[in-house]
Amino acid sequence: MCENLRAEIQELLCNIECMKNEHYISNSDEHIVTYDIYEMWEDYSFVLNGVLVRWDECFDFLRRILNWVRETKVSEGYIGTPWEMDLYSYRFEDFITSFARLNEDPLYEEVCRALPKRFREKMRGVQYKKNDIHGLYWRINLLRNRAAHSSSGAYTEDKGRAARFMSFLTKVRAIRCEDEGIFLETMLIDLNESKYIQDLIKKEIIDGGSSKPIIELLFPLRSPSGHGKYNPSLLFPSGYPHFDLNKGFLSLSVEALYYIRDQLNIIMEAMVST
Repeated sequence: MCENLRAEIQELLCNIECMKNEHYISNSDEHIVTYDIYEMWEDYSFVLNGVLVRWDECFDFLRRILNWVRETKVSEGYIGTPWEMDLYSYRFEDFITSFARLNEDPLYEEVCRALPKRFREKMRGVQYKKNDIHGLYWRINLLRNRAAHSSSGAYTEDKGRAARFMSFLTKVRAIRCEDEGIFLETMLIDLNESKYIQDLIKKEIIDGGSSKPIIELLFPLRSPSGHGKYNPSLLFPSGYPHFDLNKGFLSLSVEALYYIRDQLNIIMEAMVST
């Protein structure tokens, strides 16, 4: 499905670029440049192409890694992670960060302002919303902000000894092979797999208005204290579903690519109408 959506997006990009070029050719005698739908497209497409480049790299790395795992012929259990795994993790971080820009101001508002009114409302309608706990907003937010709100300040006490949680990184800690498939386990938390976290965000942030980062809601920040204050023991944050850079990435990709396709369809319809 991801490959079909990616091909559909590429076709839309080519069509819009052709329309833009035809517009500039037919208006080549004009000397005044205005910030209209075509100038907006220049800014938006630059960011979008960056997102797609990073997604292409992620998808290519994932295929190579899965092929390598299959070639090892391990039917069940854990195997070591190849060094290319870190390169995949870096690209996934880049993809998440760049994709979030498509939904944020000032870029999103500039796109909306450049569209005719009826298309402006359509574009705002596809924007993923903060009040939708099952939408892209919170899933992307939780994944992207894992570095900005590191667990290094989240301490607890374990039998009188200072302890801190392991860092939430995109680094793949282990490759697990089971009958259900291949799992690339990270320390990130997958919102889609936890009703508890969904309910917590809805109660505390969406309905309650809390401004705390999600990580602080899950792991309250405390000052290190007790024995081992300066060398705390590490705790594994058990009880939460960890993000799988195989199936998790693919399911996230389907949502993200649908979102991009919907935006492009609206922009192309608006160009046709002008």
